[in-house]
Amino acid sequence: MGPLIPPVKKRLRNLILYSFDNYKNYRNSIPIFLSMKRSVPISIVLVVSGVALSIFGALAGAMVIYFQNWKALTTSMDESAIQLATITASALAPLPESQTTRASLDERFSMRHREILDRLQSNAPDFCSPKVTLYWASGPDTLERRNEFRLDGAMIPSVANEQVPDHVLRSLTEGVGQVPMTRPFSDVRSWVGDIWRAENHEIGSADAAVPLKAGDGSLIGVIQAELQPDSELFIFRTLIGNAWIIGAATLIPGMLLSVALSAYFRHRFRQLQSGLREIANNKLDVHLPRSVIWELSETLDQFNRTTQSLAEQRVARDLAIQNLEVAQRQAVVAQQAKSDFLANMSHEIRTPMNGIIGTTSLLLETGLNSEQRELVQIMRSSGQSLVHLINDVLDFSKLESEKVELEISPVHIVDLIEETIEMFAYYAADANLELLYHIDPSVPEIIYGDHERLKQVLVNLIGNSVKFTEEGEIIVSISQAASGTGNGAMPSIEFSVSDTGIGIAPENHQKIFDAFTQADASTTRIFGGTGLGLAISKVLCELMGGDLKVESDLGQGSRFYFNLKFREVPAQGNVKPINTPEIRDALQGRKAIVICRNQSLLGLIQHHCSHGSIQCATIDQLVAPMIPQIIQSQPDFVILDPRFQPEDVVQQLAQALAAARIPTQMWLMVGTSKPAWASEAPPNWPLRVTYKPLSKEKLIFGLLELQQVVAGNPDGVAMLQSLRNQTDDTMVTEDFAKRYPARILIVEDVPMNQKIATMVLSKMGYTSIETADNGYKGVERVARGGIDLIFMDLQMPVMGGVDATKKIRENFHLERQPVIVAMTGHALAGVKESCFKVGMDGYITKPISVDAIKTIIAENRQKLPSSINSASAAVR
Repeated sequence: MGPLIPPVKKRLRNLILYSFDNYKNYRNSIPIFLSMKRSVPISIVLVVSGVALSIFGALAGAMVIYFQNWKALTTSMDESAIQLATITASALAPLPESQTTRASLDERFSMRHREILDRLQSNAPDFCSPKVTLYWASGPDTLERRNEFRLDGAMIPSVANEQVPDHVLRSLTEGVGQVPMTRPFSDVRSWVGDIWRAENHEIGSADAAVPLKAGDGSLIGVIQAELQPDSELFIFRTLIGNAWIIGAATLIPGMLLSVALSAYFRHRFRQLQSGLREIANNKLDVHLPRSVIWELSETLDQFNRTTQSLAEQRVARDLAIQNLEVAQRQAVVAQQAKSDFLANMSHEIRTPMNGIIGTTSLLLETGLNSEQRELVQIMRSSGQSLVHLINDVLDFSKLESEKVELEISPVHIVDLIEETIEMFAYYAADANLELLYHIDPSVPEIIYGDHERLKQVLVNLIGNSVKFTEEGEIIVSISQAASGTGNGAMPSIEFSVSDTGIGIAPENHQKIFDAFTQADASTTRIFGGTGLGLAISKVLCELMGGDLKVESDLGQGSRFYFNLKFREVPAQGNVKPINTPEIRDALQGRKAIVICRNQSLLGLIQHHCSHGSIQCATIDQLVAPMIPQIIQSQPDFVILDPRFQPEDVVQQLAQALAAARIPTQMWLMVGTSKPAWASEAPPNWPLRVTYKPLSKEKLIFGLLELQQVVAGNPDGVAMLQSLRNQTDDTMVTEDFAKRYPARILIVEDVPMNQKIATMVLSKMGYTSIETADNGYKGVERVARGGIDLIFMDLQMPVMGGVDATKKIRENFHLERQPVIVAMTGHALAGVKESCFKVGMDGYITKPISVDAIKTIIAENRQKLPSSINSASAAVR
């Protein structure tokens, strides 16, 4: 063992010194290693971390053990030194109580030589060389060295003027003086230095001193004991006791264990990576073996469970896809069947409805009394309601199949609103509701948009308001909303329909826009309806770039509104008569008294009167004492709404106005008969009865006619009526055939529809009208020439309208190709497109209306002949 100790000590010492000297560099390099962005193999991480932890653990353990052993050893030697000094002092006892001299003390020390030597041998550690020294107390705080006694028995005499150690002097006052061998715990390098000094015989000794006293307690001298450890034996015990070799030996199994663990984990992770690659390649039959390590085993088990679950999901997904494919094919078949059913039902229902509505429209042009006219109007309104319901169902089907296409064309805002309002005039009057509309002057007259879709939304909103409002009013407002500030931002128009109806609870605001749904199930039983109107309207608004919203509280009425961005149609130079300067100036400065209980209607009349700069005075509640004041003020006009006014007071006012010949314009609800006093009014009283809904044109032209009557100018009245009718395209007039002459062929298999179409065209002034029962006969008639316009049904026996159109378009022997207009009960998506695809020029749906026929003829006027032989196309 002896020859191996020096090389081992040197290597360990050099390693420890090198490690501490380069600790700073290692400390700075650790963050750089940890901050590397590239990944490191787990084997390297485990080996490096295992080796580092082994080294650190070995060093830390060895240092702690070394310190503890060194501390115990040095403490034991310090205690042995004190014990040796004390035992040596006791070997000189008993000392005389007085008159002890240096000579007597030296003599006593020599006499007890053998006893002191025995005590040195028995109380000194085996690996130490003990010695004791005697000091004489020559004074209270001075000492003089006398003799030194060693283990070999030699006694070394004192040296003159030899300096006394400090700890020996401290023993005089403290009782024990000592130089300890222990080192501070923080001075690690001193431990290494101890080994270095021990190897070179520089290791210190345990040194202690105790006072020597006489029997009376007086101080005689001091006994100093020193223990000098043997260097070789001390080093050997230190190395073995402090476990440096054992600590260093732990590095090898630590490194081997790290390498083994790294290889094991690397193998397992490679298996896991391989399994993940298999999953990425859609191979789900991978199964990884379990591991003896619990955490890794859990991970592998989870991987196996995941692959099994994915495999089961894939099987379920494939089965679901197969089911979806079957369901999709069934849905396509069902959708086609539904489309065919709706198309057939639409055709079958519209065909008789064409006869009902067409007949009632013609009947209204004949001489009917008031009761008959009201009954016919009810019939026509009921038929139109049924057609509206059919349109809702068809539109819902189109929206479901996403086949709705918008048509962008010029839309006259005023005409759109007025024709929509007129549709509900009778319904509102029957429900005793005021139906008003207001168009802000900032709104342009004509914009680009889809006239029919916009009208459909307004019809649904106004129809709902009429249905759910028991009393009060319905106001349709059109205003220009605030436009964006960005470049290229388009202005928008807000369409609003407000009512004083039952209202909608806030929690149902979104529910009402669902198909076949109403805010409350009870409303379906009370008011009826399919619940399609609002759902269709919302989708149409979104298609047009807007969003239908609602503001309502239960019992507080409702307000439906939507904004649409628009492009204004440039002015073409045509100005409506109502907007001409002559009309505006004709009533300037006139005074009018407006008598009306409804504040909204009253404000609207005032607003329209401001168009002609008419000064208005208003009366809310009419009472008898006001009548003389009204007559005395001599107004130019009295505008009277007798609704909710006392009948007797209104009659008194009428008599007074008739007597004073004050021009009066009276507004009545549609369907309301004239009061008896109005029918019996004197002929010289300028009275004009006008029916609601109120419009600016009705109001202003009515006042102008009254003005001409007062002036005694019947020609002026006729001129105003003619001027007003110039823009009224809804009137059936024989002048239309003069503007758009044509020789017409109606190809229709239902005799009733032939008759209705012939009567409508005859009312418009056309006399050259022929019919054909099917498409084959129609083709034969066209081949003979002389036909300019064809109204072609689609679904007919022998040959349908589409095939007939193809045959006509393929006939190159015709001198002139006629205009062909589809006239059908089919209104589903795709039908219109197929008609245009085969060469048709227009498309109208049954039941036909005068407006639709006039519009389609006017749109194709360029394709009609400009002049026709009077013999073949005479007009009445």
